[in-house]
Amino acid sequence: MDSTQRSTKGAILLALLALILAPATTSACSCTEWPSFMQAYVQSQAIFRGTVTGIRSAAPTYYGQIWVTLQVGHSWKGEVPATVEILTGENEAMCGFTFVVDSEYLVYALPYGEELSTDLCWRTHLLFPGDPDLVLLETVPTMPQAWSLVKSLYR
Repeated sequence: MDSTQRSTKGAILLALLALILAPATTSACSCTEWPSFMQAYVQSQAIFRGTVTGIRSAAPTYYGQIWVTLQVGHSWKGEVPATVEILTGENEAMCGFTFVVDSEYLVYALPYGEELSTDLCWRTHLLFPGDPDLVLLETVPTMPQAWSLVKSLYR
């Protein structure tokens, strides 16, 4: 083996070692489990159905996030204006929920500082005919009664 072949093999070996030993600089979203309806109901700051009217970057204030603007059709929890903006990651690798303009969603919004947010690992989803969450939302008792129900479930 001549010196050119040895140096080429050495460079390849060095590059492979660098790849193996280099710390990971990115991380992917990993959802361990989807919350139950009751868990999402209790922990969400707002729950509403809305149609996406716009999507834009939230940078530089919220790097890697996007603002999703929704026209609210109905709200079950929280004080939600007729038009609301929520934050989510800009892609699924950042746990961002993928919204599509002109599509209608059932949004379970969590607090993110002073803002509302949702993510891929929460219960937000595209609305569909016969959506069982809509049925459950229509049967949830008023807030004082709901807290009594939650307390009884965790005793």
